[in-house]
Amino acid sequence: MAWQEVGFWTRCAAGLAGFAIVATACAGGSDGVPDEALGMRVGGGLFDLEAFEAIESELGLPLRYTVQFTGRQTQRDMNGSAFGLLAADGADLPQVADRVDLSITVPLGFGRANAKSKEGRDEIEANFLAVLDGQHDEAYRRVGQRLVEGGFGDAIIRLGHEFNGAWAPWSSRTNEELYIAAYRHVHGLLRQQSPDFRFDWTAMRAGWVEWGKPAYPGDEFVDIVGLDVYWRTDTWSTDSWDRDYLSVLLSHQRFAAERDKPVSYPEWGVAGAESPEFVSAMHDWMATLPDDGPGRLVYHSYFNTNGEYALANYPRTLDTFVDLFGRS
Repeated sequence: MAWQEVGFWTRCAAGLAGFAIVATACAGGSDGVPDEALGMRVGGGLFDLEAFEAIESELGLPLRYTVQFTGRQTQRDMNGSAFGLLAADGADLPQVADRVDLSITVPLGFGRANAKSKEGRDEIEANFLAVLDGQHDEAYRRVGQRLVEGGFGDAIIRLGHEFNGAWAPWSSRTNEELYIAAYRHVHGLLRQQSPDFRFDWTAMRAGWVEWGKPAYPGDEFVDIVGLDVYWRTDTWSTDSWDRDYLSVLLSHQRFAAERDKPVSYPEWGVAGAESPEFVSAMHDWMATLPDDGPGRLVYHSYFNTNGEYALANYPRTLDTFVDLFGRS
C-alpha cells in the first residue's frame, strides 16, 4: 500500500468519533450504492422466485444477487440441499440463472461442533482432518457439478463462511492452520468443476479483529473478502455503531484493499427490533467505497428471511431500505 493510501486510512481512523466525519473525509466512491451490487436472501429454505420477484417489485428494480445455503450437518445434507436448489423438478433458482448472480455457502466440515469447549475444538480439528483426508471429496465435486449444471458455473462460493465465529463446525479459532489447509483443498476440488467459480472468504463482524485475519487462506484462494453484519440491539446508538461496527468495517475493508481484493456484505440486516438508522448507516458506509479497484463493493445482500430477520416485521426499517436502495 502506497504512503498516500496509508495516510488516507489514518485520516479515516481518526474520524471514528462520528460517522458523518468519516463518511465525508473517506468518501471515494459514487454518490450512492450501485444498483448492480444489490442482492437479497428472501424467505427461508429453498429459493422462492415469487417472494424474490415481489421484493423486486417493491424496490422498483431487479435484484442482481441472491445468497443461498447448502446444508452442513452431513455430506448428504449438503448434497441434498444443492439438489433441491439447482436440480429438483420445478426448482426456481435455475429459472433466473440468466439474470441473477448466485452466492452460495458451502460448509468446510459437518455436524454441530462449537469452538467454545475443548471437546468442540477437538471435533472441529477432526472435521478438518477428514476434509484433508479426502473423505468428502466426491460430495464437494458433486456440489460443483450441480452449480454448473444449474447454470451457475460462475457462482460466488462462500466456502467455510463465518469461520471466525465459535458456532461453526469449521471454526478457525485455535485451528487456523487446519482451516486454511482444508479451505485450499476444497477450493481446488471446486475449481476443477469450473474455473469461473469465485470465492468469497466471508467473516462475521463479531470476532473479526481477534480471529479474522489469522485465517486468511492467501490471495490465490480468495476473490472477494466478505463480512456478515447484523444489528441486534433494541435501541440505536451512534456510539455503538462507531465503536463496534464502523471500526470493524474500516479494518475489514483496509485488509481487503491491501490485498488488492474487493469486498462484499453477503448477509446484513436487523433482528428483533426496528432500526432504520442501521440501514441508513450501512447505506452511507457502502456509498463511501470506491467505484473500482481494491476495496470496491462487489455485492451486498440483505438477509430478509422468515422469522426475526423478515423486513415485513419492521415497517420503518423496510421503508428506509426501499427509499435508500430502491428506485423511486
